[in-house]
Amino acid sequence: MNVRLEEDRSLLDEFRRGDRAALGRVFLAYCDDVARQVRAARVPAHDVESVVQDVFIKAFTPQARQSYDGLRPYGAWLNTITRNLVIDRARKDQRLVLRAPDDMPVLVADDDPREEQEASELDAVVAAWKSELDEEDARLFTARF
Repeated sequence: MNVRLEEDRSLLDEFRRGDRAALGRVFLAYCDDVARQVRAARVPAHDVESVVQDVFIKAFTPQARQSYDGLRPYGAWLNTITRNLVIDRARKDQRLVLRAPDDMPVLVADDDPREEQEASELDAVVAAWKSELDEEDARLFTARF
């Protein structure tokens, strides 16, 4: 889906009004880019989907929809929300160790190998669970996350 919110005035108007179909189109157009940015920040794999959802929850509030000016690229606007959310989450969870891209401040807490092992094990459990989903549940999971 090749949607650029800043180039489609009709979609922008519907987005600002909170039209569900418009919000869905915007989400689908930008969710992969947001997920890539979250992964680039080395957020544990089992948390990526949650962070992506949090980004869009924040970006889709009425106040946020109205504050987007429609002139600058929406992807860049979402990147700022994503970066700030990842930083805030890292500050709240001092156990989280982030290896950020060059343009993002690095937040590092105690390097505890047990936490890295635990995160790795949790990632494996989630991946195994996902692989066992039937087709309908997999579609539902994909649509939700």
